[in-house]
Amino acid sequence: MKKINATSKSILVISDLHIPYHHADAMVFLHEIKKKYKPDIIYSVGDIFDNHAISFHNHSADLFSPGDELEKCIELIHQKKYGLHSMFNKMVISSSNHDDLFARKIKVNGLPIKVLKELKDIYRTPGWTWHEKIIFKVKNVEEIYCVHGQTTDGLKLANHIGQSTCQGHFHTRFNIQWSTNSVSNKRRFSMQAGCLIGSGLAQEYNRLMLNRPELGVGYISREGLPALIPMLTNDKGRWIGKLP
Repeated sequence: MKKINATSKSILVISDLHIPYHHADAMVFLHEIKKKYKPDIIYSVGDIFDNHAISFHNHSADLFSPGDELEKCIELIHQKKYGLHSMFNKMVISSSNHDDLFARKIKVNGLPIKVLKELKDIYRTPGWTWHEKIIFKVKNVEEIYCVHGQTTDGLKLANHIGQSTCQGHFHTRFNIQWSTNSVSNKRRFSMQAGCLIGSGLAQEYNRLMLNRPELGVGYISREGLPALIPMLTNDKGRWIGKLP
């Protein structure tokens, strides 16, 4: 578990990206958020990368091969202006089912995990670190428990562990809920950060779902208060180019 003192610091909560199958405007959107909000800490809920080609589910023959997908991810995150690593060279990240696919595949095939490089070495991102659980110490709500995704009911998780929580994973969940303890009168919140995924073949599995992915990110102010920043899109699904 990684504990970070974020007292009087703002935190940008980057939602699921699934690079290279992220939304076409995701990086420009994040670039504008960085300019406007100037966050002190960058946190990702995980699933930065999709790893579709090595998924345990069916792989589309019309998408990248495993090697090509990896190289494309590395190329994209290191692009000069809008590459994720170029914008945010220091980031704490929740371990997640898609980012962890290399390790999961190694275990399934009976190989020792020590033969696998760390993700920061695979992607050439020395300032990025992955952790199973992350706790931010902040003002007012004291601590925020961050994990990729444990339950669709974020407030239930917050009340169960007695801390404010932040999750990703559930692409159709983009909300903040509050709860006040009747004994201590302490308030806690649940933040679910939505996603920044695209709508191509890699996401075809959810095309028949009634609820659609909610595009946006989260933000926690220097006072420890949560907010959501939606990516507003036009009728063609492209970002309108303005932050709310």
